[in-house]
Amino acid sequence: MMSDLSVLRCINAPVFAFQRNHPRTILAWNGLMETITGIPSLSAIGRTPGELFGDPAEVLETTETEQKLQVGGLGALVLRFQDDLCVATVADHEREAFLGMAAHDLRAPLRNILFLADEAACDAYNNQAYLAKMKQVARQAIVLTNDVLACAQASGVAATTSTKIALRPLAEAIFATISAEVGHQLCASDAVIMAERPVVQIVLQNLISNAIRHSGHRATRIHIGVEDAPTGLAFDVSDDGAGFPSPSHAFLSGGEFRVESGYGLLAVRRLIRSRGGQIGLAPSNGAPGSTVRFTLPGHVLRQERIAAAS
Repeated sequence: MMSDLSVLRCINAPVFAFQRNHPRTILAWNGLMETITGIPSLSAIGRTPGELFGDPAEVLETTETEQKLQVGGLGALVLRFQDDLCVATVADHEREAFLGMAAHDLRAPLRNILFLADEAACDAYNNQAYLAKMKQVARQAIVLTNDVLACAQASGVAATTSTKIALRPLAEAIFATISAEVGHQLCASDAVIMAERPVVQIVLQNLISNAIRHSGHRATRIHIGVEDAPTGLAFDVSDDGAGFPSPSHAFLSGGEFRVESGYGLLAVRRLIRSRGGQIGLAPSNGAPGSTVRFTLPGHVLRQERIAAAS
């Protein structure tokens, strides 16, 4: 049976399997289960789901071959029964991974502040130095908290009616609120489009902010273009900055969430995919920086269409 269960390691979702009848010991535990729970497979195999997660809070749905449970600390768990085996899949693993990472990262600066406070109490001569460090950590914690809250807010944006959007004025307004440093430049298409304005605004704000944040304190040129595509609108946001590190590249291209990727990218990907769009990195062709390409429902307004829509 274990050789048959080895295929679970190849599934792109957190999956584990256990004996359907008592003792309900876990027989397989894939890598994504390790990622979202922090429990290594060696520690999980041989134990029961109840020992790891406790009793399910609520049975959501039951059929002859399947059962859906709400498990504390894990979210929705789908159980599929076959003979004497039960295969369990975490239903919304990306959200659970985000919550786990966010909780971990928000606790870290609080631990640092407590440590610095203890050090300051023991070393009265260096209080000013410790206080300066505490302020720095607190400022970083505020930035991180804002990122997490913005991600949670963007991920839950409800569908809105498409409206006429002049892309360049919108991009310039976003750029003006983000770019406090002199030297950054923005060039955006003059196109007028029909699309969900809140979605376009959130995505552009995140990508422009990301390009400036990772510019390495050098002047960055950002270009935003849009065109009609078979699936709606195709946007390109290019910059000549440092480009994406590999974790972010993997995340945009469909990999699992990693904290190095930034919480904003999680919000952007979920928001775009909820509209049936896609996001990824366009080939660089050796040029510096990066180009993020994403699609959304909508279309470019031709000149004759602009009069009709006004």
